This record gives sequence, structure tokens and C-alpha cells, in this order.
Amino acid sequence: MDFRALETFLVLAEELHFGHAAERLFLSKARVSQIIRSLEQEVGAPLFDRTSRRVWLTPVGARFRQRASRGMEELRAGMREAKAATREVGGLVRLGYLPSIGPEFVQQLVREFEDRYPRCRASLSVAALGDFDALQAGLVDVLLTWLPGGLTALGSDRLAIGPVLAMEGRAVLVPSDHLLAQKAAVSLDDLVEYPLLTDTSVPNPFREAWIPSVTRTGRRLRHVDQARRGDARVRLTMVQDAMMAVARGECLHLTVESLLRQVPQANLALVPITDMPPCAIVPVWRRGNETATIRAFVDSLRSETPITVH
Repeated sequence: MDFRALETFLVLAEELHFGHAAERLFLSKARVSQIIRSLEQEVGAPLFDRTSRRVWLTPVGARFRQRASRGMEELRAGMREAKAATREVGGLVRLGYLPSIGPEFVQQLVREFEDRYPRCRASLSVAALGDFDALQAGLVDVLLTWLPGGLTALGSDRLAIGPVLAMEGRAVLVPSDHLLAQKAAVSLDDLVEYPLLTDTSVPNPFREAWIPSVTRTGRRLRHVDQARRGDARVRLTMVQDAMMAVARGECLHLTVESLLRQVPQANLALVPITDMPPCAIVPVWRRGNETATIRAFVDSLRSETPITVH
């Protein structure tokens, strides 16, 4: 059994779709089928059952996946250690993060990185939503940010995106005595009458993915621009600024469902939004600025299973 066969099996066991597995592995569907058939012959039993519509693991395949996953992780760990030794990974990674992601979540990622690479350290600084200028200016090496609406929301081929670390549903932040606070959930159409906080200093298409201009039914949403200028520089809106504006009744704010768990504030409430895709937490860094230490940090994140922020 070779490494490629084991990797193909694990990817197919995750995707349960030959086409999707082939795309991830940069192979043809026929080649994936061939590798799996050879592996099943070597094992002596079917690992997958398949019809024209679906694929699923057999009991033997499920047990094999448990063992293979542990073996693959050990192999990957060995590869990481070897690469680290070869490249002499060490030094500081300057990490920016949004307060709404949560300091405990970020600290967990940093501990994993520093435990895996003892010669490395990470420094932490708070960033604002959409503050990709900090990356371009070299103020931080990696930015942990919410990514709404998929990879196209980033809107820049100069920035690289790492693995999805967590997923979180969207919500609207309102005063706790607001009429919408009594609802179990809302749609964007329910918000057309209310001013919604926006920030024109955040670049498009990221801004449009975070707070769209129109609803899915074509109704226009009301935006209130809270970008402020000082020292000839646009100041990006921090989450605390947005929360204060909502508490004062100036506007509502589109955010994530976990915001008040990460940044508690009295007299505010979150109402889930039913017709917006969830946000992903991802690391973003500048292409062409990838040191061995930055690559090691991103690699340490790839072992994390996507979770919901708590």
C-alpha cells in the first residue's frame, strides 16, 4: 500500500463522491476508481458501496478509515517535523485577529502552533473587519478573519487563503428592546426598513458579501456609512464601535451569531438571518511573503477540524 492509495481512500471517504475526490486530488475519476479497486483487492474486501447516485463506506471501510486516519496523521506529523528541521523553521509570526472570532479560539490555535514548532512564537494584535491593508503594508504576517460569501469575496489575487477553521451563521445585532429582537429569525427582506452599518473603507467585493446592497428579491437595503477619517487615513470600524452605534439606536449591524459570546455587551440581542450563507474563519496572508515560519503556522492549522465558534 502506497501513500497515494491511502490519501485517495481518505479523500473519497470524506467526500463520498468520486468526482469531488478527483478534483481535490487532481486526478481523473477513472484513476480514482482504479486506485480504490486496487486497494480493495489488497485489503480483500469492498471499502465502499456505490450506486449511480451515491457512495458510502462499508463496515470494513469505516473501520479501515479510523486506522488509516491515525496512520496518515502520524505520517504527516513526521513529514512536518522533517520539513521543519530541513527549513530551520523558527522565529515570530505576527498574527492579526478579529475580536468577534474570540480570544480563546485564537489562543488555542497559537498553542497548537507553538507546541508543534517549539522554536516559533506568535504575537497577537486586534484587527478590524476587512483590514487587508495591514497585510499589504507588512504590519501583520497572517490575518485571521471572517470570510463571507466564499473565496471570491476576498477580491484580490495578491492574498492567499488557508484552510477553513470554523463556520458560523449570520445574524443581525439589534437593541434588546427592538421589535426584531422578539423574532426567532429574520430574512434580509425584514431589514429593508432599517439603517444597516456599513464601512466604505472595507474593499469590495468583501463589503458586498458582508452586507449586500439588495436582498435576494431585489429590494434595496439601507446603508449607513460609519467610516471615519483621521490623520488623512480611513479608520476601519472596529466591532466595539459597531456595537456602540447599535446600542445608541443609530443603526443595526450584520454580523455572526457568536458575536455576543465573544464580545459581551448588555442591552443588545442577535437575531439569526435565514437567507445569508454562513461565514468561515480563515487565515489570509500576502502572496510572495511566505516564509518557512508562515508556512509552518498555516500547516499547523490544517490539522484543525472545522467547528462552530463557542
